[in-house]
Amino acid sequence: MPEVPEQAPRGWARIQETIAGLSGIPLLLVEGQQPPALAIANNNSICAALQSSPEHGKLCDPFCGAAHERAIGADTVTHYRCHAGLQCFAMPVELDSQRKLAVIGGRALASSADYSALAERFRSGDLQSLFSEELFRNVIFADEADLDHAALRVAKSAREFIEDPPSETSKIPTPLKSKAAAAGQGITPSAEDRRTGASPRPGLDRRVRIRSAGLPNRLMQSNRPRPTNQS
Repeated sequence: MPEVPEQAPRGWARIQETIAGLSGIPLLLVEGQQPPALAIANNNSICAALQSSPEHGKLCDPFCGAAHERAIGADTVTHYRCHAGLQCFAMPVELDSQRKLAVIGGRALASSADYSALAERFRSGDLQSLFSEELFRNVIFADEADLDHAALRVAKSAREFIEDPPSETSKIPTPLKSKAAAAGQGITPSAEDRRTGASPRPGLDRRVRIRSAGLPNRLMQSNRPRPTNQS
């Protein structure tokens, strides 16, 4: 799936990855039509397959494709259920005063019925051309509370976000770098993330693992790693 990390505010991708790991929820930073995304964390493998497909990607356009426009227009969190039965949210985030950015989150199945219906489409329905083992590599299950907790973490982190400054070494002309090294003077390293406040604390992981009789067990289980940084 297209990603342009060099266009994301410096330091945000690292924070977004942390929130996605703690929440077990996919998160994408966008600045318009999606794809592309500026930063992607823990993406649902089903979404990756769908949006990478020239044939089926258009099915996602009215949902995640238009999520940025809906979030910016509403100026608050918006929820939607996509054509694949995945529960999603989109919310504006003010990480750069000059840009209108939003985060898409969720992309999660909420019930075994939703999973079975989607699996049947891949097995014998309109999506069977995408069927593969990789398709089920990272399937996300979550309920409404899980999505709400993830959105709260995103909102809190966005309020506290301070963009990393450009690398100091990139501002020093090469001859000056050489002289400083010869004189035994080190170049100022890049600043660390200067966010204030505590990182989001991991909550209870209430995600459900569901087996469906329609496909082999090894394809039915989400292999997403559980977060290990528990407080």
